[in-house]
Amino acid sequence: MPWLVGILLACVTQPSPAPGCVKRLLPTFGGCFGKTAILDLSYQGPDCVQIEVNNCQGGELHLKNACAEPVTFEALTIPAGAVEILDIRPAEGGYVLIHRESLPTYVPEKELRLTFSGKAGEEPLSLSFTKTAPLCP
Repeated sequence: MPWLVGILLACVTQPSPAPGCVKRLLPTFGGCFGKTAILDLSYQGPDCVQIEVNNCQGGELHLKNACAEPVTFEALTIPAGAVEILDIRPAEGGYVLIHRESLPTYVPEKELRLTFSGKAGEEPLSLSFTKTAPLCP
């Protein structure tokens, strides 16, 4: 019968890209509780920059710089060989990418479609995504 409990725990009754908004037949313990998400990630630039979305704690970007040069977005610099967790913050009528230093991640009041330009050394790169407002109470 332990398999039955496992099946019931896995039964999703309300899906969501924000893990904290997923409703299941039975409650789960531990894990991811983010109520916002990053959607529609688009990256154009050198292959030595790898960017992934992690919506576990509210939508953050994981950037791995495998280039020989630093990656820069305005005032943000990711050294060669570094892996950074990135978030966004409001700044002067827009938004900037920042190093995420602690939880929680930034929670916008409305859905935001964001685009950031930068460079890997001298090679241009572009990053765009949607950061949602909370998807559940």
